[in-house]
Amino acid sequence: MRRVILLSAVLILTPALHGEATLEGPVSGVVYEKATKSLRPVTGVPGAAYLGGAIAGELDFAVAAPSGRIALAVREGRLYLVRPGAEPAIVPAEPEVSAVERIAWSSDSSAAAVVAGGRVLAWKESGIEDLGEAAGNVTALAATQEFVLAAVANEGIYLYDQGSVRLVARAAEVAGLAAAQSDLLFADSARGELVLVRDFAGAAAPSLVAAIADPAGVAFSSDAQVAMVAAREARTVRGFSLASGEETFALALEFTPLGLQPLTSGLFVLATAEPPLQVMRIGPEPAVYFVPAGGAEE
Repeated sequence: MRRVILLSAVLILTPALHGEATLEGPVSGVVYEKATKSLRPVTGVPGAAYLGGAIAGELDFAVAAPSGRIALAVREGRLYLVRPGAEPAIVPAEPEVSAVERIAWSSDSSAAAVVAGGRVLAWKESGIEDLGEAAGNVTALAATQEFVLAAVANEGIYLYDQGSVRLVARAAEVAGLAAAQSDLLFADSARGELVLVRDFAGAAAPSLVAAIADPAGVAFSSDAQVAMVAAREARTVRGFSLASGEETFALALEFTPLGLQPLTSGLFVLATAEPPLQVMRIGPEPAVYFVPAGGAEE
């Protein structure tokens, strides 16, 4: 049975009372910083950007939408909605959503997937919909405006659709999962493969994009025309055209990537073990920039 969890009234957090900053100047996106347990804006553009002051603090973890205008956060195990802006706001989910394990946003920021207390949930502005029990140990998560996709260890990727659950791709060890429109992209560490599934809610036809050793994360380009994968051992990010299957770029890194997530249009965060924040920009000449805290890049 589906349940809809409505969000309670907004609690405004003012900097004077909570020590949290407002957004000023051009912002390239919003990220969660583990060291300070806070959401912080990436102020400026890549190459001349820095991490601004905390928007919301004392968070167990948080994931901002690619729009940068909204985020889902966990504080003391409970789910909150955060709205960055001139007066940052945080909204608790009511009734309480606790034991949150994973969060993932859709590429258009209209919906998010949440795993909490062994349940799979779908967030939208109207509330949070309970899609049912998780099929197992969820290791990766993805969302579109209509669907939630969850990778389960030693089984594969399950599609959650308004109360129904079905397996759409088999994979023993999913190292990254992304969805865009009707396409699904994932990396299988056990097989060393980057796989594309066209029409995942329909025929669900999988095809091999490339062989990738030790993948760390995957993502679609903003226009969903390029599949990207980060590799730990090789210290690279590679892009492949979905139209031709050809490699479009191979970017060498000076660090070991641990994940790949959208930041905002054309920008992606490469997760690392230590700061500073690493942001990748794709385009005619893909590049990676480090983003320091509280000051301009040198």
